[in-house]
Amino acid sequence: MKTDELWIEDAVEGLKSNKIVQKNSGSSAKYVFPKEFKGYISSFAATIVQSGLLPALVIFERTDSGAAAGRHLLPLAILYLLSKRKLIPAEVEKFPLLSDMYSHLSSSDEKKGFQRNIEKATVALKQAIRMFEPVKSVKIQQTDGQNEVYTENTEAVEVIEISEYRLKEGCQNTMANIGWLYYRDYYRDFCKYKQKVKYKYQKADKTWSKEYKEGVLQEIIFEGKKNPFILSSQLKEMLDGNKKLTSSLAGRGFVPLKFQTLYPGLLIGLGLSHGTPIENDLKCGFQFDYTTGLPVIPGSSVKGVLRSVFPKTDSKPEDKKYNRQRLDYIRSLLAEQDIHCKDDDIFRLVKQMFCHVEENFDVFMDAVITGGPAGRFMGDDYLAPHVPNLYKDPVPIQFIKVLPEVEFTFFFKLAPFEINKKKVDKLKLFRRILEDIGIGAKTNVGYGRLKSLDERKD
Repeated sequence: MKTDELWIEDAVEGLKSNKIVQKNSGSSAKYVFPKEFKGYISSFAATIVQSGLLPALVIFERTDSGAAAGRHLLPLAILYLLSKRKLIPAEVEKFPLLSDMYSHLSSSDEKKGFQRNIEKATVALKQAIRMFEPVKSVKIQQTDGQNEVYTENTEAVEVIEISEYRLKEGCQNTMANIGWLYYRDYYRDFCKYKQKVKYKYQKADKTWSKEYKEGVLQEIIFEGKKNPFILSSQLKEMLDGNKKLTSSLAGRGFVPLKFQTLYPGLLIGLGLSHGTPIENDLKCGFQFDYTTGLPVIPGSSVKGVLRSVFPKTDSKPEDKKYNRQRLDYIRSLLAEQDIHCKDDDIFRLVKQMFCHVEENFDVFMDAVITGGPAGRFMGDDYLAPHVPNLYKDPVPIQFIKVLPEVEFTFFFKLAPFEINKKKVDKLKLFRRILEDIGIGAKTNVGYGRLKSLDERKD
């Protein structure tokens, strides 16, 4: 995206006016900025692509995010730049935050134009911040009037009755895949302000709750409509694409390795941006295949997990203990194949499999779902971190997971390798490693454990 000099000049002013860039407190008169802000700008742009503009703004405008360098100042710098360029639509100028403005734009054309301007401002800020010196830490001053991102509607409380039918209203494109629903549809028609309502909920037996309860409309919609809609997806309706992929890879020399998830399930893509300060929405990201919408384990993650149990080839003296543990582990696995080797043999194996130093090397494809329960295969769970005070009640964080007994198939194209004239069975080696250490996030508390379904298992 091309950005002219005037945009960059105004971006410099925006960085200074919001205290992102400040004069060095030392003897030097240089302007400096927290080095984290380069990452914040890149992450903001990536979140727009992944989740859409509104969730990105809501996430970055939070003042209670815990970000060390005042991440919430980035949207304020963008707001300054758009105001200076006179690109704020007149009908939303009264709102204090970009997310407020975007939520109250009426037409899709206005929203698209507003997003283009925000993206252009983000590029200008990224170019402008390069003019200054990054440092490890800079004290960021809070700006007045920006302590609250969400405000409550003080008007009269609305009284509504929420039936199962009404809770399903607003789930656009119900035939779309789960990935699209989770990252795009999830925050569509997002009500920015916390509108309090009194409601009765219709139960499964078609009876209404006896008394009205008071709640926040956003939280009711997430808990009663959005979350169940995603979690009730049926696996049998979604497997056709992966079946075609399996057949295609088999015809191209890839060999399969099948596993089944064990309790409590599998977490992948947990670090992807998702979630707002609103209660009852799903807080953590998840890795979905773009085309099928099914959970997928990227080939890079498969390769990374397998590589992590092998020794470093460019090790330093301080890595001696690290390498020794891994050499002993791999040697024990090869001994199961009646292969007895030296350290140099394992280092040669590492280079051939992972480093592409030889003409023939191994290829690691994405692991995809190829079977499991016909019905529901996604579930929810909670994290309960005891921070910042270990003696206070934790705040539960809801996230989604792949349920147990779901079948994943890994695909590899393996080059032959011999040690002492004995062929290494790499598929058996990989199977044992994945059974031993699992894959995905939070394997230390049981997630990501796998049971082999390999017919060749001894």
